[in-house]
Amino acid sequence: MIQSARLMAAMIGLVLLTAPALGLLAYRNAETSILLAGLAAILGVIVVATLMADALTRPLAQVADAIQALAREKSAALIHEGNKQRVTVVAPEQYAQRKHTFIAAVESANDPVPHQTRAGAIATGNEAVERLRMYAASESIGNTIDIIIPSDRREQQT
Repeated sequence: MIQSARLMAAMIGLVLLTAPALGLLAYRNAETSILLAGLAAILGVIVVATLMADALTRPLAQVADAIQALAREKSAALIHEGNKQRVTVVAPEQYAQRKHTFIAAVESANDPVPHQTRAGAIATGNEAVERLRMYAASESIGNTIDIIIPSDRREQQT
């Protein structure tokens, strides 16, 4: 829209610069018909300049609007991708931090905290497993959980 106004102003300016020249030519021949013809020509050129400016700049405005829409679309896509990457980068860091916190809590617990496989074998355990049941970690790993559960409580274990 701004381009249209600038182009139209430039064309009208050129017409207005030529108007005095036509007036000087008509002044020497002071006939009214010549002055009216010159004035009609100037008005016609102004109308044509306005129409040409609008016709020439309308496609430019449409292209500019399309480029702005594409830029907004691409910006939104980049922001979305950046958010996904931030989640991808931050999630492993948060997972590692939670893992270290969990490991520290298990290792410092006073109660035995064994980790067993789906088959029921002990995979790992904290120091309390060794301390309370008198089994070394190497002895308990691979055995069933029954070796660290007191015999009077084994029926409670599911």
